[in-house]
Formats: sequence, structure tokens, C-alpha cells
Amino acid sequence: MNRTIARILILFCVMLRFSFYPLLYAQSILRPGDKTINYALLKSCSNTYKGIIYDSLGKTVMEIMIIDVITIDTVKGLLTRSQHQYFPGDFERYDSTIADLKTLSPVRMRMVTNPPVMQMDLAFKDLAVHAVVHKNNTYIDTTHKIEAGYFDSNLFQYFLGFLPYKEGFSAAINLYTYEKGGVDPHNVAYMGEDILPGSTRYSHIVKTTRESDNKKVTEYSWYDSLTGILVHFVMPFRNGLFVMNKI
Repeated sequence: MNRTIARILILFCVMLRFSFYPLLYAQSILRPGDKTINYALLKSCSNTYKGIIYDSLGKTVMEIMIIDVITIDTVKGLLTRSQHQYFPGDFERYDSTIADLKTLSPVRMRMVTNPPVMQMDLAFKDLAVHAVVHKNNTYIDTTHKIEAGYFDSNLFQYFLGFLPYKEGFSAAINLYTYEKGGVDPHNVAYMGEDILPGSTRYSHIVKTTRESDNKKVTEYSWYDSLTGILVHFVMPFRNGLFVMNKI
């Protein structure tokens, strides 16, 4: 096991140990348009990430390349996040989500794969999401009802870096996830600061908890404290870990 993955495993286990302690601060629900979001950090940019899946022994199972592109359209008042994901075996996935620039309220989302085994189109309204999905020759056209004040889950990891992190900060955030048929609650909490290897400045460490298959899943993200850009991400994956780094 190399030193990098060993450090990640040790840090992840230590942080999981303390993640079960109850929060000492009241948790609020953060919704689109919340004034605490630092909208000044929303800028057009492109970031490249390398994702690696490790097994329980720290052995590399799979490597993924991700290009994350943010486009700001001040004329139309829209923000677009486009993600290009490249997997082994020449499999590719592209998804883009469009949100209102002033509030980050979701507008549209589209995902396609190459080879074309799946396509998803979402249209967001205040209380409902219209979803049209083609997957493995199956066609689904449905509408999911949802409580107002949600974000698109495809934008979550991006805007998480723009929250007002300080000691004691935590918030509940409702996301829309197609696979869950509507609302997908996430809880976020500020865990402190860290200087990653090779970095010259601090990153905010953010813990995210959610439910998946009736189990609690805990993830950790590192965001550049000045730009809000994601630089490091760790989450449990099967019996190992998925680790993603900005390159």
C-alpha cells in the first residue's frame, strides 16, 4: 500500500470515528437563494480531476478522468456545470446541469453516454421534476413531486465550496436525485482546515452524510479556502474507497 492511500485511509477512519458525535449547534435548512452562499465565487472555469477506486487493501481497481467545466452566462442569468467523465474501456459519460445564476435553483439537466446506453433529460419546476430516461432500451417518462427549495444533485459538489464555513457550521440541504424519485436529503458540517500535500494554503474540510440503500454514508471533501474549488474528495465505495484529486 503506497503512502498516499495509507494516509487517506488513516485520516478517513479517524474522521469517521468522530463523525458519530452529536452536533452541538442547531442545523438550518439551506435553500436556493440563501444569502450565506458566496455567489461572488461563481466564475467560468475548467478543472480536471483524477478519480481512483481502491479495494480494501489499497489496491487500485479503476481510474477515471473527469473534466468539470463551469460556464457563466450573465446575459441569460444562467450557470451551467458540464462534467465529462472518461472510464476504462472507452466508456464516456457527459452530463450538464443548468441553474439560475442568482439563486442556483435548478432549471434543466441532461446526461448521455457513449456508447449510447443511457440518456436522461430533466426539467425542474418548484414542486415537480419531469424526467425522461432511456436506459438499456427502456423508456421512462415520469414526474416526481418534490418540496420547494431544492438543488439539483448534479450541482451539489460544486456549490458546496461556497458555503460560509466556520467553527460549528452545519446545514441540511435537499437535493433532487432521479434514482430516489425526488428528494434526497444531505447534511453538511464544517470539520476544520487542512493543508494537503503539495499545497501552499488551507482547504476547508466538509463532512457530508446521506442515506443510500438504508445505510448512512459519510463523505469528506476538501475545498480551497480562497476559491471554493474542490481539490480532494473521499467516500466509501463497496469495501474500499473512491478518492478524487484535482490535477
